[in-house]
This record gives sequence, structure tokens and C-alpha cells, in this order.
Amino acid sequence: MKAKAYRFSPYLLEIEAKRLLRDNQTVPMTRKRFEILLLLIERAGQVVRKEEIMQQVWPGQEVEESNLTQHIFFLRRTLGDDPRTPSFIITIPGAGYLFYQPVQLINEDGSEVTIGGLHPNKLTAVEETLPAQAGAERPTGHFRSSRKMMAIVVTSLMLILAAAALRFWRSSEKASQPSPPIVQPMVTRPGTKGDLRFSRDGRYIGFTSEGNTVDSLNLFVQSMDGGELKRLTTNSLTDHSLTWSPDNSKIAFLREGALSNRKNKIYIIPANGGGERLIGEAWHGLDWSPDGESLAICDSEGPGRPTGIYLLSLRTRRIDPVSRPNPSENIFDSNPRYSPNGRLIAFTRWTSTSNSDLYTIDLISGELHQLTTDRTQIVSHQWSPNGNEILFASNRNGNFRIWKIPATGGEPLSIEGPLGEVRHFDVQKSPQNKNLLAYTQLFTDTNIQVENIAGKGETPATRTPCSISSTRADHSPQFSPDNKKILFVSARSGFNEIWIADADCQNPTQVTSFRETGIGSPRWSPDGRSFLFDRLIDGQTDVLLFNIESGQYQNVTADKSPDFLPTWTADGDGFFFCSERLSAREIWKTGIHGGEPTKITRNGGFESWATKDGTGLYYTSYNSLFRLDLNNLREERVDELKEIFFGRYWTVMGDGIYYLTREVANRCRIYRFDIKTRSTSLLLELAGAPVKYVPGLSISSDEKQIVISLINYNPGDISLVTDWR
Repeated sequence: MKAKAYRFSPYLLEIEAKRLLRDNQTVPMTRKRFEILLLLIERAGQVVRKEEIMQQVWPGQEVEESNLTQHIFFLRRTLGDDPRTPSFIITIPGAGYLFYQPVQLINEDGSEVTIGGLHPNKLTAVEETLPAQAGAERPTGHFRSSRKMMAIVVTSLMLILAAAALRFWRSSEKASQPSPPIVQPMVTRPGTKGDLRFSRDGRYIGFTSEGNTVDSLNLFVQSMDGGELKRLTTNSLTDHSLTWSPDNSKIAFLREGALSNRKNKIYIIPANGGGERLIGEAWHGLDWSPDGESLAICDSEGPGRPTGIYLLSLRTRRIDPVSRPNPSENIFDSNPRYSPNGRLIAFTRWTSTSNSDLYTIDLISGELHQLTTDRTQIVSHQWSPNGNEILFASNRNGNFRIWKIPATGGEPLSIEGPLGEVRHFDVQKSPQNKNLLAYTQLFTDTNIQVENIAGKGETPATRTPCSISSTRADHSPQFSPDNKKILFVSARSGFNEIWIADADCQNPTQVTSFRETGIGSPRWSPDGRSFLFDRLIDGQTDVLLFNIESGQYQNVTADKSPDFLPTWTADGDGFFFCSERLSAREIWKTGIHGGEPTKITRNGGFESWATKDGTGLYYTSYNSLFRLDLNNLREERVDELKEIFFGRYWTVMGDGIYYLTREVANRCRIYRFDIKTRSTSLLLELAGAPVKYVPGLSISSDEKQIVISLINYNPGDISLVTDWR
């Protein structure tokens, strides 16, 4: 009899559908984790060796054991299992894993058979083997009465000792309490700030900030004693990834190219001002070696190859590889950082554009050491001045905070001092031997505005403009097909969740309650009954479908590669989405009820919108706008708009392409490009600027109203923490 499903309270594992349900609701899970869980459940009550799991789940592939360990970690988190006292999956050190709970096997004819589950005698036999294996986990439940009595005695003793320890701690707390870290503003120059680095002697800080043109960052240097602010570069492009020479006389930095798919230029400039010197090209990330002989950069062996860490000799210009990511599992390595003694380089390795971990590599032995296994976003990292620890900014607990981890590995600990969420930071010793930490906050308050427009030359709507606002970020708005509702993302609950409000901005209602980061790009279905959105699940981005009436959702792109930025087909039977499943970002199409996805672009694709008649798809690729004919898959660039940087503030409605341009003095303009007449018209100008990386523009179906998210508050100061710990 063929098995149809397995039930283990409160879960149901459906074999053919390849999904896990909890109380009749789908539990998001990657394909590999489903396969591992299914294998363990099929052998419930038996130890499944690690080698066997890797052979069955990754047939014919060389997979490190840490990969399996990571999947087990996320499986436990999905099941709500505590690895210290597991109820489902037990680690048998030196052997493998055991699924502990009894399971009801449901056959196709509806009959059920209980399998697995440890009989008390079998449990005793397993428990007796565990103490001889260091680090073994013990299952919960089924303990003998003598063990319960022992637990009561031990617990009582622990309570007595804890009470005594608490009295002692309170009596000595005041005397032993260290002084709190001091946080103060350091750079208050107006404008967005980017990367920042202390000079090696801790007397100066270099940073990038907005120059004279929109969307560009230039290089500045500020003395730590509050002296003169010095501007080193002036250009219309963005400078970033600065690093000081060991003698503090020069600064190396990267400058973005005019096109986003080109390498950055590497420049060196005197720290006190002067002419800049071009010395090469690299992808993101740069650091100067302590001996002054080389720069650690990011490069690749050629087109289509993953980016690794390389050393660029400043004397010979020779480039030597340091790290080589596995192209089947990793996209790129980034942000190299030399240890103070110059022997190690710390860097982040990315398995997708949203998943990374921290590594070190020994430049003498070549030994590679993985420090974290979170698969989260590590946006920056630095060595501690003594070289014993590495600090990194990560969203490993939901919000971006700074953590420190021993350079040899261990459990990360959070850093006290920085306020709010942190993106860029650096640490150094001051001339007075104090621990200095400078940082910029990762926080932007955006509001959503509804404005009337004169669509297609007609009289604007008479509805009253309004706004959806809170003290946190509100963005990614979209009108419902009937123009009565607005779908949007808000962080007002403490996490990014999807909300729905009336079109007059009243009655905002929270729809999702994931309480995690990584939710975005909500898109109404043509019938207004559901919406698509992308979500970061266990370090992987997938597209999900949410049914508004039932409140249930399902994962519709479960794949090991990142899938994101969904948009519906005109008939609502399928959707387009961006995917990195073949390494390069392209746009794919699939049916809403399943089916094998099809790649439909060939030269790169990012965000897309289908035309109302279903014949075309407009999409962005490397800062240009393209149209794809869905009948013959012919791609052509929209030359009239080739100079426009779209970002994610654009959309297609009717015969028009609507887009935003950011202007000087914190203003923006909304334009409409008529697809038939090939003409462009200015619709309105607004105070405010768009926030990068999130969608912010939607047009009502009658083309008489616009909903847009603009920055209300963006803290641009660089703060300084003295005596951080």
C-alpha cells in the first residue's frame, strides 16, 4: 500500500504535494529540508546516519557536513523544536539523527498505521548509550520515576543556590557595574551617509556622503577632535568601500561605474587632499594590507564565475586569488578585511543576495574557517583592534545589530552601545587607548501619500489627497483593482508585515503576522481576492500567495535559489518573477497553481509589469527599461527612457508607463510615458525623496490617482560610541 501522508501532532506531511501543514495551514519549507524530514520520518525510531542523508538528499554531489547541520537547525526551528531538549529530531553524536516521536502513516485507502516512536525499553537503551558520547542530546518525556525524583532534588538545590547567588549579586552589583558606553553624534553634516572607516591611529574618520548631485556619494575626512571637515572627491558617481593606508597618508576607495553591471574603479587619493590615481577594477569590497603592499579586492575568473577574494599587488599590479566559492552553492564573496597581523582575511560568503555567513581564510596555510551558520544578511564586519574577535552587523535576531564572535569561532554576542538598527560601522583604539565604535543607523521613516493626477490629459479626480503614516517605515503601496483598497508594507508592529487600508487612507489593518524581516513586494491579483509577495524563509527568498478571504498562504516557488519580485499575468492564471536559479538574475514565468517555471528573458531581468492586454511585459535590467513581446519573446529596449534611472519607482497602467525621478533639494517628479504616442508628460512634483530598494509607486486603474511612498525622516548622522563592550 502506497503511503499518502504522515501525521505527527500537530503536523501533517503530505508526500505528493511536498508540503508540511500545521493545523491545516501550510508551513513554508525548502525542498531540501522537506526531503530530509521525510527521510527521518520514514525511518522514525531509527538512527539515520549522516552519510546516508547526504547521499539521498544530494545524490552525486560533494556536500560538507556543515550543510546538513544547517538544514537540521532550520528544520528544528520550523518545528518549534529546542535542540537542547528536542521533541522531534535528536542528534546521535558520531552517528546521525533520529526522529523520536511516533508517526501515523496514512495510506492511499485512508487506513492508518503507527510507526516509530520509542517504547520505554527502547528509550532506555538509547539513553544509556548517550552519556558515553559527548554532547549528546536527550529526548523529552518518558523518564523513569527515579529520574523524576532526582530532577526534583536537583531543581530544589538549584533554587536554593540561585537565591543565594541573587542576594550576593545584588549586594555587589553597584560596586561592580561598569560605566555605560557613551553615545554621541560625531558627524552631523546633512545628507545620506555611506561607508565609514577610522584612520589606523584613530585620529580621523573617513566617510562617504551626498555630494552636489542626486544619488551620488563623495569622500570626506573629519578629524576626531572636531576640526575641519575635508572633502576629497567631487563627481556625479558614488564612491564607497574606503580603506586607509597603514601610515594614514592615503585612502583607497571604489567608484561605481555609470552602468550597474560594470566593475568599480579602484582609486587612491592623498588623505589630506589632492589628485586621485586609478589603479585597477574590482567588484564590491576593498581593504589595505597592514604591510602596505597589497589591496584585498573582490574579483572573478571571468563572466559567469562567482566572485572571490583576490590580492592586488600595489607594486606589480599582479592579482592572486585567495578564495574560490563553489559555483554550485555560492554567488560571491565580499568585503575582505585583513586581521591586524595581516595573516587572516575575514569575508562574507553569499549563497544568495540575501543569505550570507562570515568566514576567515589563512593567507599562509589556505585554511578556510566558517564562523557563522545563520545564513542571514551580514551588511558589514570589522576586526577588533586586538584581532581576537570579529564584529559584524547582521539581522540574525530579526533586526540589524552589531555582534561579536571569537576569531576562532564560537557563539556570537551582541554589542552594547549602538542605538537602533546599524548598517555601516567601524572600530578602532583612540590615542587615549579607548574603544571607539562609529556607526550609521539603518532606519528610514517613510510615509505613503495618495495624490490626484491629470491622467491622460483629463481632469484630476476630486477625491481628497491623504496619507498613510506611522513613526516607522510604510512603503510598497498598490491600489486594488477596484481602487477601493491600498495594499502596503509597514514596520509599525515592530516587523515588516503586509497591511491593507481603505483608499482614503483610513482603517489600516494588519494582514500577515510573521514577525520576521524580509517581507515585501505585495501585488494584488487581477480579481482582488489574493496577493503575491516575496518573503525570506530560513535564509531563502520565495514567492508566496495569500488568500484574503481565508487568511491562508502557500509557497508557490519552493526552490533552493532566490525567487522574488512577483507580478501577475494579465489573466491572473500565472505570474512572472525574478530568480537567480541559473546564477544570473532573469525573469521567469509559472502558473499560479504549480507547474515547471520557464525562463523568459535572456540578458538579465529584475522587476517587471505585464501589460493589461497580456501581450507584453516591461522590465528593468541594468538601469534600462525593456519590453518583451510575450508572443515571440523578442526583447527590445525602450530607447526614449534609456537615460532614466528607474530604481523601483515605476509601473505600467493602461497605455502609460509611470515613473519617478529624484530631483535636488529633496524633491521628486512623476512622469507618464505614453506607449502609443512615445511622448512624455510631467504629472506632478512632490516634496520628498524615494527610498531605495523597495517599490514605491502605484496608479489607480482609472489613472486619476497616484499612491507613492516618500522619505519622512532619514537619520544621516554618524554616531560615536566610546568604551563599547
